[in-house]
Formats: sequence, C-alpha cells, structure tokens
Amino acid sequence: MSVQVRNLRKGETLPPDLQAHGMAYLIPEWAWVVEPAPPTDPIAILTAPAPIPFALIVGGQVHSWLLLSRVVASSPLPETIPLTWFLEALPQVFDEARSRGCVGFLTLLADNRPEEVRLARIVAGMPGCKILPFQGSMGFGPLVGEEVTQ
Repeated sequence: MSVQVRNLRKGETLPPDLQAHGMAYLIPEWAWVVEPAPPTDPIAILTAPAPIPFALIVGGQVHSWLLLSRVVASSPLPETIPLTWFLEALPQVFDEARSRGCVGFLTLLADNRPEEVRLARIVAGMPGCKILPFQGSMGFGPLVGEEVTQ
C-alpha cells in the first residue's frame, strides 16, 4: 500500500493547498488526511521525514450513513503518489466508518464537474453501489435563529 489514511488530529494545521476545503470547520473524527505510507524498512523508518498530507476526505455520519462531503487533493500531486491514491484511500475510510456503525455511504455528485463524473464512474463500478441521476438543487445556509419565511 502506498498511502495511509488517518483522522485529522485536533488542532492540526493542514498544508496550505488543503486549507481551501470549503467547510466552516472540520470535525476531526470525520475528516481524514491521506499521506504517503511510511517505509516498511526498520532503518528507513528512523530516518524518514514525517509524512505530509496531500489529500483530505471530509465526511460525516447521517442516520447511520457516511456522507462524503468533500475530497481535496494537492495539485500537482507529489511525484511519489500514484494516480490511484483515491482507490487505496477510500476502503480505509470505509473501514473506519463501518467500525463506527455506518451501514453505507452516499455522496452528491455534479454532472458538469469532470472530477465528480470520474468519481461517479468509480462508485458505479463498486459492488452493490448505484448511481441515481436526478435534476434539482441542493439548498444550504446558515442556522442564524431567524424564522423561516415564504
């Protein structure tokens, strides 16, 4: 395995290219950083520099489902990182979510964003997974304590 996934540590500062994740704040238990796997040689472990995260996967638990909200990666990727890093990282995230009681995952993907279309193809090829196309909008906004008006 060439990448490892771990939860974001409380108070950890992300590399600058991962800080533009678009979230108000990150809940460490549901934010995973992806970094190069450490060397397996005992001597190399002692001299290897600390791994630097190159990707961030943000999710949350919604009524027993893992909601994948965002994937952010450095661009360009470090040359030592395979282009298939996501296919290695995703099962690690799923294992962690399953251990916390999640029974499945869901994500919303746009048809007009090439990276999300590629992710839809990955999901469609996974055993037991489906893509349900829809037309519509996604609404979001702050919880400011004002009454809802029509």
